[in-house]
Amino acid sequence: MVNVEKVSVSDSIEDTDEAYQIYVEEMKDAHEKLAALEIDVYILTTSLLEPKDFKVVLEPLVEKGIPIFSVNSTEDVRYGATAAVEMLDYPNIGRFAAEIIAHYKEGTNLDKLTQKYDTAPFLVLNIDTIHDSGIRLPLDVLMSASSIYREYTEETQ
Repeated sequence: MVNVEKVSVSDSIEDTDEAYQIYVEEMKDAHEKLAALEIDVYILTTSLLEPKDFKVVLEPLVEKGIPIFSVNSTEDVRYGATAAVEMLDYPNIGRFAAEIIAHYKEGTNLDKLTQKYDTAPFLVLNIDTIHDSGIRLPLDVLMSASSIYREYTEETQ
C-alpha cells in the first residue's frame, strides 16, 4: 500500500534575501516533518534553493536514510538529492535534428523523414548522499549511472 504524505511550501517568493531565507527555513521545516513521518522516499518536485543551501535543507531526510529523488533536474543531484533520471539527451537530439535538416536540404521530402527519436533514460546519483543516508545500492545500479556526483562545494562547481 502506498501512503502519500504532502507538505507544501510556496515557491512563489519575493526577490529579496529575507524572503529567500524564510523559504529556506520553510523547506527545512517541511523536510523535518516528513522525516519524522518516516516516509519511504521523498520526491523533490520543485525548488528555488541555491546550491549552497541544498545540504542543510535536505539533511533531515538524509539523516533518516530517506532517498531523495528529484524530478526537477539532475543538477539537484549534484547539490545533494540522492538520484534523478534525465530523459533528454541534448547532444544526440542535436545530432538527430542536424541529420534531418541535412536530408531535407539534400531534397528528401519531410513526409519521408522519420520524426521519431528514441533515447534511454540517464540515471544520475550522488554517492555522498547515498553514503550519508546509509542506502546500499547494488553494484549494477552504480555501474548503470551515467553520472555520479560527490558532495557539492563551491570549489566543485
